[in-house]
Amino acid sequence: MAVRLAEIEMRSEELQRAIRNALGESEYARHRAESDLAHAYKFAIEIFAKALLPFKDTLEAALKIDTSDANALKAGLALSLKQLDNAFQRNGLLEICPHPGERFDAERHRSVSVGSRIGERERIASTERKGYELNGRVIRPAAVMLRREK
Repeated sequence: MAVRLAEIEMRSEELQRAIRNALGESEYARHRAESDLAHAYKFAIEIFAKALLPFKDTLEAALKIDTSDANALKAGLALSLKQLDNAFQRNGLLEICPHPGERFDAERHRSVSVGSRIGERERIASTERKGYELNGRVIRPAAVMLRREK
């Protein structure tokens, strides 16, 4: 009987050790996951920020140029805008710019028409402000004026 009791106590100690080890490992894994998440959150926009640096460099260089040539300034602004658009596209930020005649989509568009009831016959008359989506998720709907189709 004493031998059996000793075996049970030894097995109990082994199980308790295993439980303590498992708890320690799970605590370490939880701590590591929290640390990884904090790091990912802190540096989540690093790639996007790096993509914007050439745009900022171009704007700073443009401000150093002393010119009164409006066409040169306009060309420089167009180049800067193209760099910004490229940075947006490379990082999954896309424009929502509906054309006149397209159907109104409540997920992607916001009506700025006063007193208009939106139905299936509503079409876009004009886009007042572009919207944007990030990796397929709308972060700002396009502001549109609507017209009723007969």
